Amino acid sequence: MQKILILFLATFISQSSWAKEELLIIQSVSNTKRTFVIRKGKAEGILVHQESLFTNEKFSLSARAIEVTRDYSLWQISDTRATVPFQKGETVNYTNTIENLYTEIPLLRFDPKELAKEARERNRISQLRPEKWLLRGNLSFTLSESITETQASLESSRSGISFEAQRLWSFHPKMTAGFGLRYDQENTSLTEPNIDIPTTRILGIADFIYHFDQIGESRNHLYLGLGIGIGTSVTQVDEATSSGLATLLPSARLGYAMALSNGMSMVVETIAESISSSETFEDGQQQNTNLVNAKVAVGIKF
Repeated sequence: MQKILILFLATFISQSSWAKEELLIIQSVSNTKRTFVIRKGKAEGILVHQESLFTNEKFSLSARAIEVTRDYSLWQISDTRATVPFQKGETVNYTNTIENLYTEIPLLRFDPKELAKEARERNRISQLRPEKWLLRGNLSFTLSESITETQASLESSRSGISFEAQRLWSFHPKMTAGFGLRYDQENTSLTEPNIDIPTTRILGIADFIYHFDQIGESRNHLYLGLGIGIGTSVTQVDEATSSGLATLLPSARLGYAMALSNGMSMVVETIAESISSSETFEDGQQQNTNLVNAKVAVGIKF
């Protein structure tokens, strides 16, 4: 008898330790009131056919996961005679096992306003962009160029590459700010005379991004960005070198982010930007350059 009691207690304690409770928000409820969606999927251990417990202040029900994606899951209530008592946006208590059926209602009856406030804050934080760093490469082509002390009749073309590294801060589910460094290497090719003029820039940059809604149940989405920057510019013409200040004001980008995992995304962008530089040669002669560039970029956020 004593062995049976010990076995029973060990089983009870083990099952209790397996139970995982958390507050979450109902993302949507079907018109039939038979199914609902939560923001919790394979990435957090949800499995198809898993049965779990959902509780609010008045109701407690068990439901079974019938469809599961990386970040979302669709649940159907186990009782075929019942309907979902929750509303879209409502805070409920989730338990990954139905063993604690009789302990869930008292949990939410204890100061439900505070629990709901805490759940909303957790939900807001969970919706912030998890990526903290951005590495990006760009190809650029100059659409418009004006240079002082240069004959307007000279035919030229300018193209280049640039590399960026940024630290990202997500301060709102739809807003992200990035600060970092950018390295530019451009080349201007003159037809007559046949001369290549390289320009190197190093800029400190800041980007502000607005994220549109996610596409379907994926984390893929479009976004718009505005950027500014300031730094140094160095241009070499034959054996003469000029250097000075360069400003990026502004850059505008349209991008598409493709989620590779829960904390990593690939980005593809089209960009238009305006760059001005004021450089001085060793003999004191000053040269001002104004550029309008079109760019395409590919990067990784992690």
